[in-house]
Amino acid sequence: MNILNRVKTIEDYIINIRRELHQHPELSGREYKTQQKIIEELDKLGIPYEKVGTTSLIAILKGKKVGKVIALRADIDALPIEEETDVSFKSKNKGIMHACGHDAHTAMLLGAAKVLSKMKDEISGEIRFFFQEAEETFEGAKRIIESGGMKGGDACFGMHGMPELETCYINIEPGYRMAGCFTLIEKY
Repeated sequence: MNILNRVKTIEDYIINIRRELHQHPELSGREYKTQQKIIEELDKLGIPYEKVGTTSLIAILKGKKVGKVIALRADIDALPIEEETDVSFKSKNKGIMHACGHDAHTAMLLGAAKVLSKMKDEISGEIRFFFQEAEETFEGAKRIIESGGMKGGDACFGMHGMPELETCYINIEPGYRMAGCFTLIEKY
């Protein structure tokens, strides 16, 4: 079975994880329940992980063959925004929501881990899964780097939803993309 067909078989898994995470958003550096959910899923898959920073995780899947070290990254934090939707999986945490899609990013990375864990014998090298805390405050990436997560890595891939991009298309460009972090502080 090719990888796309394997992904199609776990579509409901990814949707359900995303909705569960969406209902329980947590702010940067406080993603304790999110971290616990990721740990539960990694344990089910038999993928070892290390806790780094406050709530980040680095999981490692080693292939049977020698090869490159590739990292796949998802952010796990939410924003201090009140959700004003009526979806059945609306945020249950007052004043906090996954307004930036980090719940989807995390669910997709868990989906990738699920598919790739079943292809272990076909993998050359190592895949690292970075579940990064505190993307919104620009602290999480530092914690993963400081912990040695990038050491010996050949490439790191992350993704971000682009609502203006037509469904079923991806946009790939070399170098930094959609990178930026700033904090607005209200002065009294």
